[in-house]
Amino acid sequence: MSEEQSHSPDDDVSSSPGIQAGRETAEGVDIAARILQHLPGAVLRYRLNPDGTDEILYLGRGSARLWGLPEEQINADVNQVWALTHPDDLDGLRASIAESAETLTEWNHQWRIIRTDGDIRWLQGRGTPLPEANGSVVWNSLILDNTKQQEAINGLSDLNEKLKLVYQQAAMGLWEWDFQTGHLEWDDGMLDLYGISRQEFGGTLEDWSSRVHPEDLPYAQTSMQRALDGTDIYDVDFRILLPDGVFRYIRGAARLLSPADGQPARMLGFNMDITDRKFMEHQALQASEAKSMFLANMSHEIRTPLNSILGFSGLLMDADLGPEHKNFAQSIHVSANALNELVSDILDFSRIEAGKLELDLIPTDIRDTLNSCFSLASYNARNKNLTVEARVPDDLPPYILTDPLRLKQALMNLLFNSIKFTNRGSVALRVEWSRREDDPDGQRQFLFTFHVMDSGIGVAPEKQQKLFEAFSQADSSTTRKFGGTGLGLSIVRGIVLEMGGNLGFSSEPGRGSDFWFQIPVTEAPVHAVSQKHLNEIREDAEGYVLDQLRGRELRIMIVEDVALNVAVLRAMLEHSLASCAIQTAQDGQQAVNEFADFRPDIIFMDIQMPGMNGIEATRQIRGLPGGEDLCIVALTAGVTEDDRRQCLQAGMNAFLAKPIDKDDLLFTLSKLLA
Repeated sequence: MSEEQSHSPDDDVSSSPGIQAGRETAEGVDIAARILQHLPGAVLRYRLNPDGTDEILYLGRGSARLWGLPEEQINADVNQVWALTHPDDLDGLRASIAESAETLTEWNHQWRIIRTDGDIRWLQGRGTPLPEANGSVVWNSLILDNTKQQEAINGLSDLNEKLKLVYQQAAMGLWEWDFQTGHLEWDDGMLDLYGISRQEFGGTLEDWSSRVHPEDLPYAQTSMQRALDGTDIYDVDFRILLPDGVFRYIRGAARLLSPADGQPARMLGFNMDITDRKFMEHQALQASEAKSMFLANMSHEIRTPLNSILGFSGLLMDADLGPEHKNFAQSIHVSANALNELVSDILDFSRIEAGKLELDLIPTDIRDTLNSCFSLASYNARNKNLTVEARVPDDLPPYILTDPLRLKQALMNLLFNSIKFTNRGSVALRVEWSRREDDPDGQRQFLFTFHVMDSGIGVAPEKQQKLFEAFSQADSSTTRKFGGTGLGLSIVRGIVLEMGGNLGFSSEPGRGSDFWFQIPVTEAPVHAVSQKHLNEIREDAEGYVLDQLRGRELRIMIVEDVALNVAVLRAMLEHSLASCAIQTAQDGQQAVNEFADFRPDIIFMDIQMPGMNGIEATRQIRGLPGGEDLCIVALTAGVTEDDRRQCLQAGMNAFLAKPIDKDDLLFTLSKLLA
């Protein structure tokens, strides 16, 4: 052995080149095996022979996760793979392999399999064909499980189809306006909306504006300009004119699209046909107006006979009758009042439902309002031997700005409701208040809370949810036993919400209920309170004036087409005034004709009459000599704010609602003739 071939005992045998190369090869194989084991799919080496037979040369460990079969079973028989292929995808899979073999281009195909457990999977295969000398082709391929990705794609596709369906059903179109080029792009939906073809559309803003209704174009253009200026969003309704002359209602909305520099470059928006919605809104408005007209007519027809019943029964109660007949008259009067209140409730509910409830905020002595409610409730509760308590803090702010009539209406509805459903025990009215943040002008703001508590029958939990709904009571037996329309609480809710407040209740069957509402109020300004005191002084003076009126003869004209109404008003006036000359007219034209000869001090003018109505008669009388300063009082069964406004605009001085209350009549006389 030569010296170069000798080794010392300490030589490192593992450092020889051959052994080192073998070790690196083994490590590489081990790494490759680990990589193949943890691939998300499986490595496949597949051969297709010229005679059409095929075989699996190698299938990695991931195959068990894909096909759900042991690797040995698949490796042993390629038909196992074909057997698990989805029947609908089998021909496509074979065709893709044949095409790759013929063209020697990359094989890339997706198909489904049905595993032995019934689970359907999407597989994605990709491999490079390698031709062999005998004409066979071998692919070294990677098979991946693509199920999640495909399901996501299918989900998006389904969503797109649904959106497309919604888009088509909603009659919508998309548009895009490029500010740089001025080009306006419309999709097919826009063309369908405007009833034109692609050839008829020139791609300019003029193509849109020329088809907008002339009355709506300025508003639509202004809205778009405000959006371009960044002062508002573009969301507008307008009408368009179709080629066949038909108008359609369109809703247009858009947003600005800005590149990185922040300067708007495009506007992207949509148009949607809202003609059907507008038609339904119009129908709803017509129905609401028809209902309001019906209620107004019914109110007039019901209040007209009520005017006679209440008027004559009131006069009878003041007459010198025996106890029995006086009781008869009182019963008639109470029943007629109940019917009148029912009509008022229905009209109030109609106003609330139509959003036409109006508040008259004036300086209000809250203690006066509470005392009035307490007195009425106590009187009403006396017949049931119930006690009514009032718990009002001593430091209650004296004057607030509110609508005292509506506030009293809400409180009385709750109080009467509690009295109605309480057979024994008590009803209590409790008031709480707290300061809120003052307004910017320094005016003090308060939060008032009103509780009406009772020891009545209570409300079952399952009935509480619908209690504030219209025409709702706990159940039909409640209505039969206690009566009522079920409108009271609904009216309270409407009043409180209109005042900017909220309300609620707690109740326990057999133990009673606590109904409450909160309203924000403002302290009445000092000058307004002073004015209220002046009004009170003036009312005292008016009482004195009324005493004086009883000592002089008044010339009074009653313009009314219903004879019973004339008789009631005449009787009230003759009963209250010592001396008066009364002349009647059956319509407005007769009143105008006889005005100059009679020269009345005051005219009571009905509004709804055949021929010339009271509004027109008032206008004509105001134009006659001596008619400028005359006192004219409207008589009408209509009690809406619109009714009052029309009367005042026509030149009337005051307003009396039918049925006419004698105290209201005398108060109006003293006020006008003071």
